[in-house]
Amino acid sequence: MAPSSCQPKGAKRIFLIFVLAIPIFYLVGGYFGVTTNLRGLPRAIPHIAVFDQKVSNWWTDYFSRLEAARPSLPPLRAESNGKATLELSAAERTILRHAHSAFVSRLAGFATELPFQSGTAGVVTTTSPSDFGQVVTLLLMLRQSGSSLPVEIVVETSSPEVERLCSVAIPPLHAACIFPKDLWPSLSQSVPRFGQAQCQALSILASSFEQVLFLTPDNLPVHNPDAVFSPDAQPFATTGLITWPDIRTSTVSPDFFHVAGDTDVSLRKTYPTLSRGALAIDKARHADTLLLAAYYNYYGPEYYYPLLAQDDVVGWEGSRETFLAAATVLEALATGPEPRYIPPDGWTKNITSKSLKKGHWEVKTPPRSYMRSQATDYSRSTTGPLMTMQMDPIEDYRAVIEAVKEDAYRRKHLDTDPSEEEEEFLASSSDTTSRARYGDFRDYTTDSTFLSSIQVPANLTIAPKTERYMFFHHDGETKLDFTKITEADSGGILAKDENDMYLRLWGEPDWIITSTGRDVEKLLWEDEMAFWCRLQEYRSACRRMREVYDVVYARSYS
Repeated sequence: MAPSSCQPKGAKRIFLIFVLAIPIFYLVGGYFGVTTNLRGLPRAIPHIAVFDQKVSNWWTDYFSRLEAARPSLPPLRAESNGKATLELSAAERTILRHAHSAFVSRLAGFATELPFQSGTAGVVTTTSPSDFGQVVTLLLMLRQSGSSLPVEIVVETSSPEVERLCSVAIPPLHAACIFPKDLWPSLSQSVPRFGQAQCQALSILASSFEQVLFLTPDNLPVHNPDAVFSPDAQPFATTGLITWPDIRTSTVSPDFFHVAGDTDVSLRKTYPTLSRGALAIDKARHADTLLLAAYYNYYGPEYYYPLLAQDDVVGWEGSRETFLAAATVLEALATGPEPRYIPPDGWTKNITSKSLKKGHWEVKTPPRSYMRSQATDYSRSTTGPLMTMQMDPIEDYRAVIEAVKEDAYRRKHLDTDPSEEEEEFLASSSDTTSRARYGDFRDYTTDSTFLSSIQVPANLTIAPKTERYMFFHHDGETKLDFTKITEADSGGILAKDENDMYLRLWGEPDWIITSTGRDVEKLLWEDEMAFWCRLQEYRSACRRMREVYDVVYARSYS
């Protein structure tokens, strides 16, 4: 997806989000026909995020801190010698390291001031007006999955059409729009324009939620993700940060770790890149992680994207590595032989769960990829855009811990007796403070290398339940904006086979029904029609949707 601006234009507003009064909502909603519930869901009171001048002042301070740590260096460029590599000179490393150190040195105190509504959880996504229809698809899939999490949509720029949808059609889906231009009204001329890749961290910062599931509009939740944030649910309770893998291997430059303070580079040498499509983060526990990730993104195109993805050909691939890079760097700086960073510990006060700790969990189960075709088995799909499925992190955690327990058990009988710490680990599958046979034992509140060092399948064989594989469905090539179905390319929604017959989006539904218990795709089409056909200005798209639906989905699979 090509980068677009995250810096909005237009009139300034005092508040971050305009809120339409509920009586007016129902009066106007009657005209647009959106007051009827979709699929019988309970009508949700529109989620309202309230921000004030204090929040605006925080952003003013944050941008000031970012600019104070600006490297005085020309943009970095990788060498084009058949294999992209980036080697910094000693002078370049010194300049970048000093700027990085300047930002980190003031980070802990500032992290305690990060604004959010304590005790809240929700989904955050970001979009532009041209892709707003994809966000509608994300919302419909989220509600189809059974999720009740509220949603905040950070809209990069505004338009009359988007503002109308945000005020009338979006609230019944328990969602609200946030316009960044209201975030920093006094800085609209001095804040730089951001590319789309840079907007992920800024969107999470802009959100009012404490616990955030960030999803790109093309990463659709198929199973209900609400349980990720349940009390004591692993791995989120023990870490506060979950990332999902991509299908390629990381190409981070060793120079990045020198710039970040000569931190350990071994952890990320052979690991997969991370998916940009999903991230779960607790802003209370990982405020410093989030702020440092935003720093990497703020200076991403010039410095950190080339360092984090040396094979980047589009200019923003490195953005996918920024969150885990920030978590790894801060942990290494705090736990090395000579700690150079003291993390904020305000989140540890008044906690009610002993399992609530700080770390990071990289989902170990690799994504499954397939292509659009008529094949009933995704593994035999051979045509169309590449799509991926991501694993349920709760099931992934269960399978990995079970594999670690089994490995420790085998070692117990083939090697020496386990230590007391290992016995304690074997007695409880939820105890992740122990390292079993994988190294020394530390307080997991400040060290998570036990979890991040587990490689699959190099030294462990895990067996997650296959029906949990389609937790997220990520289609990075087809734009599921159904308002564009009448256009020539339909955003890739419509495609035909060699017999001139329309293809389903995700192949024949048998395997999807087996995995999810429902024909996800057919239900999505029904929800799209229910949503758009009630808005008069989309009647043409509505007619086209009904025509295709009658041809492709006449046979009931569910």
